[in-house]
Amino acid sequence: MNLYLLFSRYVRRQVRELRRQLQAIGKVSDPDVIHDARVACRRLRVALAVLRDLLPRRLTKKWKLRQLRRDLRDFARALGQARDLDVHIGRIKKWASTVKNAEEKAGVRWVVRELQTARKNSQSQVLEAAKRLEQTQAVKRLKQWSKFLADSVPKKGELAEIVGQSEEVLRGYLGAVARSAEISPHSRPVEELHELRITFKKLRYFLELFSDANKKSFEPAIAECRKIQEDLGDFCDAVNGAEMVKTLLEHAKGNPGKSSPSQHGSAQAQLGIKRCLEWYQSLSEVALNRLAESLNLAKSDGPLMGISLSQLLQPVGASEVSST
Repeated sequence: MNLYLLFSRYVRRQVRELRRQLQAIGKVSDPDVIHDARVACRRLRVALAVLRDLLPRRLTKKWKLRQLRRDLRDFARALGQARDLDVHIGRIKKWASTVKNAEEKAGVRWVVRELQTARKNSQSQVLEAAKRLEQTQAVKRLKQWSKFLADSVPKKGELAEIVGQSEEVLRGYLGAVARSAEISPHSRPVEELHELRITFKKLRYFLELFSDANKKSFEPAIAECRKIQEDLGDFCDAVNGAEMVKTLLEHAKGNPGKSSPSQHGSAQAQLGIKRCLEWYQSLSEVALNRLAESLNLAKSDGPLMGISLSQLLQPVGASEVSST
């Protein structure tokens, strides 16, 4: 199997997805547009970082992959606030339908309206970020590089070296996973769990970079990685949501100089904030419990810790890798 063609197809697929979402930004109000654009950026950034180290210099040195990564990073970061607001508006609205107390429900709806106002105000930042990315021509350059990669012919020994280096990268990720499973997530700082979430994202996207070679064999490990990533995401989102709601407290109390609620409305708003914070606290506790179970399973019985790239690539003709 020509790994250069495999990598090219992966990059090209993410480029197509990013281009599709860029075309939709500003034209549709679907929150998934921003989410999907950021995911495509993250996958591309991981791929570029990995491939810059794995591939022979003749395939990377003229393409300024670091600059491409920075362009994608800046774009994704600029969309971060809008994405966070989309997530929490949707979740709080759904949860609000289960709140029975009329005063509490009114307060929660006030929280939603405030977040919706902030989201509307952030849209200009989203459009500006999309415009800046287009000006960098990052999408065009990535498409050109993926074609160049697809047309490249591996030299003797290159593929075997790439697989060997990839195994080392994978062992590094799995070492971090093993160490993380030794400490209960309940006793870890929020910042560490956020970094662990990033690690699992990178590990998942790293595996996906190779998975087209043998999807059936890669999927169990990717699925386990995805589950832990989602548990970490639920916890981090709950923490982030609580912090976001806390920023509304000053306004809810009737801060002079702002368009503040009436005295009765202020009481409702503060009650809504209080209920939201209690809800986010319960979500974070549930997420931590699920995360602890997922990490323990990964350490003991899960498919992730025993994964080997060379073994997974072998059944689909990668024997040529070891004999090249």
